[in-house]
Amino acid sequence: MLSPQKIEMHFQEIKSLSEQIKGLSEEIRRKSQEEFLHVVSHTKQVWNSECADLLIGKEVRLGGQLAEEADELLKIAEKMEKQAEEMYRMEKVNQLLAETRIYL
Repeated sequence: MLSPQKIEMHFQEIKSLSEQIKGLSEEIRRKSQEEFLHVVSHTKQVWNSECADLLIGKEVRLGGQLAEEADELLKIAEKMEKQAEEMYRMEKVNQLLAETRIYL
């Protein structure tokens, strides 16, 4: 059985990792929107041809894929938090049961 301190420590570590993943997700989403808009507009300004249009289309798809990956990271972080909270509650219940167990 884990000690109350270890239960709390593990829970806080997972929450911290989850927050870091959420931050990474937000940064990727922001970059996918801001940076790709800048790249696309710059490409359009300096290059005007059918090839430029193809490149811009690929850049837009890539930006969309990055945004989707950011969404997946966010889902992973939320799932980690949910599982950590569930494990935390179960460990606390196990701890309580162990403390109140009566041996005959």
